[in-house]
Amino acid sequence: MSQSARRGKVKPSKEEHSKYFEEKSTAASKELAVANKPPVEQTPDSDINVTIITELQKFRQEVNESLEKLSEKVTNIDQTVSGLVRRISEAEDRISTLEDGHNRHTQLLSFLLELHRDRQLEARCEALENVQRRDNLRIYGIKEGSEEGDTVKWIEEFLRTTLQLPTEFDFRIERAHRSLLQRPTNPNASPRSFVLKFNSFKTKQLILQKAWQEKNLTYRGEKITMNHDYSPTLQKKRREYSGIKKQLKAKQIKFQSPYPAMLKVFVQEDTLVFHSAWEVAEGLKHLGITAELSEEERLEKDLHRLGWTASGMKNPRAQVAVSRG
Repeated sequence: MSQSARRGKVKPSKEEHSKYFEEKSTAASKELAVANKPPVEQTPDSDINVTIITELQKFRQEVNESLEKLSEKVTNIDQTVSGLVRRISEAEDRISTLEDGHNRHTQLLSFLLELHRDRQLEARCEALENVQRRDNLRIYGIKEGSEEGDTVKWIEEFLRTTLQLPTEFDFRIERAHRSLLQRPTNPNASPRSFVLKFNSFKTKQLILQKAWQEKNLTYRGEKITMNHDYSPTLQKKRREYSGIKKQLKAKQIKFQSPYPAMLKVFVQEDTLVFHSAWEVAEGLKHLGITAELSEEERLEKDLHRLGWTASGMKNPRAQVAVSRG
């Protein structure tokens, strides 16, 4: 009830009466709620510190366990990466080896195709050219300008004197001349060889055998040698044995050079026949014989190792013959 109502003793209205009781009810409810609320427990400071330390220790242990697991995983990753690096390195080496092999096989294939196209034709042309030269004889070592007057007559007198042939011996020389190379300007250079064309192969062979029997032929203090007149290609093929022949002579091993470009070596009771320089190097390596091979010889050697043969080539597996003496 308001104070104005008490002073004037005025009867309160219904609205004021309801509001009064509502305020009293709300205040009583609040007092009851406060009375029923449980008291707050007061925790000492020491208990709080112990709890914090315990939680920190647990956190530290969890962190250490996590770091150990992470370190183990990193170690596994390092091992895996190291394995991958090793495998990649091995793969690179294999790829490099394959590339080198591919390049070499490409060269071999190109060489084989070239041989397949050209070897038979070249062999026939070579054979024909060397047949045409069968009656020819080459003389090496005669100084430039030694010949006088008629070259054929001068050569006949030279052969008769050098080989001690009878005066009535009929040489039957059709023509004689220096090789068609340009005359050397250096006086110390090797002189050009003489090429002699005989009308009779028997006469040419007789003179050549006589020269080989004499062995140490000289003219004006210079060593003279005589040999068949081979084509340039065949001469190049036969020159591939030059270094090998020097080694055989130094080791006092007998040998021969059969036509067209072979080497026959006599080793104790065996007679070894080779058709190329690389075969000699392979067959006589136990004797310490070595050979400087041309590119063509190296390619043929590689083809032999692969078991290949080209048209016009002899079977490489049958190129070394051994016979008992």
